[in-house]
Amino acid sequence: MARSVVITGWLLLAGSLNSANLGDYLYRQGAYFEAATEYQRQWYFGQYDSEDQLLYRLAQAYHAGGQISQAAAVLIQAVSNDETSPYDRDNLIFLTRINWEAYDYEQMRRTLALLQPAVTSEQAQQLIYIQAWSYIYQGHWAEGSEHLNACKLEYAQNLAQDIERIGDVPQKSVALATGMSRLLPGLGELYTGDLRNGLNAFVLVNAIRCSIIWDLYGGAYLLAAVKYFFLHTRYANGALRNLEYHVESRNVDALGNFLKTLSDSYPKPLELLKDMSTTE
Repeated sequence: MARSVVITGWLLLAGSLNSANLGDYLYRQGAYFEAATEYQRQWYFGQYDSEDQLLYRLAQAYHAGGQISQAAAVLIQAVSNDETSPYDRDNLIFLTRINWEAYDYEQMRRTLALLQPAVTSEQAQQLIYIQAWSYIYQGHWAEGSEHLNACKLEYAQNLAQDIERIGDVPQKSVALATGMSRLLPGLGELYTGDLRNGLNAFVLVNAIRCSIIWDLYGGAYLLAAVKYFFLHTRYANGALRNLEYHVESRNVDALGNFLKTLSDSYPKPLELLKDMSTTE
């Protein structure tokens, strides 16, 4: 009974809406799976004026429903089919945004190369700016600066000058920190500002070392060897690995904070891409 009611309701809804906008209605209601199914049905039966437009909507439904890989596959189909339409540009922009969100910067730059002939001269400069940010986020500072310097937009030139200050971001040396802790456990942690772990390493590792020396002094060589291989090696090496991780994390965070401050001060790549789209 319940199933027949659902089917009847679906048929009434389908009858009240033409096939061209039923998917749009479902999408607006947040029924993304159902919207994608309806778009697929229209695609299968050829019920569309523009295949590129329909595939764009299908990709939107997939993306909104969290099916990112399916959305990307549909967009690739849209830009590689035989139809030439204004939606080719929107599909490329959408695909670029998906690649950016997935941190697939290499694929994103290849998509931008396909998009460039379809945009205005000012938007082409914005694409260069967007490419520059993709290199910067990968840590390829030289390539990022090169693209910024090639961009004619004023804010790109200003960003190029700010990026040159990346070398001023405080960074701690992993080699120096670990070398100091090998000499005196806890010293490297103090150098990096990790006072708690520095104190722990100083007390624990030095306590084990003093215990080993005491055993050697008392002639308990076997006990000293056991303590060295099963206690000292484990805790001393563990402290060094934790120190390396802390230094690397600290350095990455410092660079990340620097880049976040810059990105908050300049136009955001995704917003520029969104503004290029005629469907947003």
